[in-house]
Amino acid sequence: MWILDTRVDSADRKIYEKMRDAGVKVISFGIESGNQDILDFYNKKITTDQARKAIKLSNEMGFIIDANFILGAPMETKKQFNTTLKFAKSLPINHATFNHLEYVAGTPLWEKAVKEGKINSEEPLVYSDADRGLALYDAEDIRNYIKKANFSFYFNPWYWIREVKFALRSHNTLMLELGLRRFFKIF
Repeated sequence: MWILDTRVDSADRKIYEKMRDAGVKVISFGIESGNQDILDFYNKKITTDQARKAIKLSNEMGFIIDANFILGAPMETKKQFNTTLKFAKSLPINHATFNHLEYVAGTPLWEKAVKEGKINSEEPLVYSDADRGLALYDAEDIRNYIKKANFSFYFNPWYWIREVKFALRSHNTLMLELGLRRFFKIF
């Protein structure tokens, strides 16, 4: 099974047909947020409409769709967390991962935090955290919301209806099995 990481702004039917014909089965998107202002902060150079269109096309092409989301930008509120979760749940994706924002050495976000004295230059990876001035909420609150997001995404009845339909249409139960494992892992 081939897995391809791709950008939502490069979605193209002809290219996707070639990818499918070449054996690509899974497409993974770094969507990051359901909030345009947060996408702009991350300098993603994409829109939520582009994400929606790319996911729709990927679904039409029969790909297994993986989407990654990040929570904990410095100005991100719980209302925005909820908007991202609602956005994720509205998309026909097979697998969603909600991640804690990481300040990684060498990235512009990390370098800015070092300049501001919020991160020591010897720390190669730091999670967003209000206690360090890197988020509106402390790291534990963000981790708890990530757990809540995973639970809400995988406990959504529409997710299971989509997965059963996908399994029947594609004769592929892999994502249904992975979803069940993820669901029971949450408990």
